[in-house]
Amino acid sequence: MYFKCIVPKSAEFVTVFCVDTDIATLPNRETCRVNPHARSYLLLSSGQENRSNPYLVLCMQADEHTDKKQKMAQREVIATSYAPAAIGPYSQAVKAGGFVFVSGCIGMSPETKAIVPGGVGPECRQVLSNMKAVLEAAGSDMAKVCKTTILLKDMSSFAEVNGIYGEYFSAEAGYPARATYAVAGLPLGALVEIEAVALA
Repeated sequence: MYFKCIVPKSAEFVTVFCVDTDIATLPNRETCRVNPHARSYLLLSSGQENRSNPYLVLCMQADEHTDKKQKMAQREVIATSYAPAAIGPYSQAVKAGGFVFVSGCIGMSPETKAIVPGGVGPECRQVLSNMKAVLEAAGSDMAKVCKTTILLKDMSSFAEVNGIYGEYFSAEAGYPARATYAVAGLPLGALVEIEAVALA
């Protein structure tokens, strides 16, 4: 005897119980893992061909966390025209494991493809504007940022950058963790670069 059933996408296992009289005893239980490549129907043998009147009780054991696990395992490349395109073999951001990993953003205008003029202040605003656009393209936002790394061409510009940075994050939402470093140089002669990790 065979039993064909529709399997919901959330089901990870299907269990068939074959009983004669007492359903509470649930003898002859047969459990099969769902084939993820053929979820529409599952054909199971009850193993009861020799019994005259077997009863089949179908029990769907759906893992409520299956969809979440699948999303956690996915890796999605994020791209938006509202921020400068990558200037090398990298992505603007990658969404994976419930997080958004934003590549280092510099003060490049997405319209002109050049570093904005005016020094570290305007550059920092453009950096954070670019980051905001990338996060929003990933379905996240600045309030969900967990960690940032700031790279400065000159540590003497820290106070100015820090003041502008504070305009984009709030104490109410909780400031992200942060590290700041002075470096020998940045791409395209930029004065500041910031990368971030945020909740998706």
